Amino acid sequence: MTKFSKNSCYYWLFLLFTNNYYYLNAQTKNNENVFQGWVGYITNIRLNQKYSLSNDVHYNPTAFLVVRTGITRQINENINFTFGYAWARTATSFSDNLIRKEHRPWGQLVANLPIPNSRIQLNYRLRYDMRFRQKIENNQLTEDWILVHRVRFLTGFRIPLSPSTQKNTLFLNIFDEVLLNFGEMIVRNNLDQNRIGILLGKTYKSMFKK
Repeated sequence: MTKFSKNSCYYWLFLLFTNNYYYLNAQTKNNENVFQGWVGYITNIRLNQKYSLSNDVHYNPTAFLVVRTGITRQINENINFTFGYAWARTATSFSDNLIRKEHRPWGQLVANLPIPNSRIQLNYRLRYDMRFRQKIENNQLTEDWILVHRVRFLTGFRIPLSPSTQKNTLFLNIFDEVLLNFGEMIVRNNLDQNRIGILLGKTYKSMFKK
């Protein structure tokens, strides 16, 4: 009989203020400030003391659908790393429909550091996305693929909203994440996005056997 610890299941509502930077030509740089809201469902199921299974889904009907899974290895109480795969459909510059396919192997390193004499936690995350994206030519999707590399640097605070004695707790995350593109397909616009956001979630803790 195998014991699993379903130690954290998150239901997150994403409220984001996003800065998107891009070039129209060699001389002009546009900065677009966009307020976006999307929903995400995130689970983390602990298999044993060292490994857990991560799954999440993120959806914005006019921007993207991302389904991500991965295996997490706990290095110590505060640091872990994850490797996994994500499948995505995204909108394009000529359509708000989620028509562009994407395959995305990814990995990340996370440090969750408690602030002394406080229940607040300081979070750092470094993530790498290997984005195989459907190629666009003349505002048409093709059967070819391009490869874009992206690194993401996140700093945030996790603030508990429920009493420490409560088993299932509400929390608030405030974060700033910078997304940088690099690779052969990226000529000028290395800065993809700067996301500043607030996340509301709930953690469930339970044990079950299989």
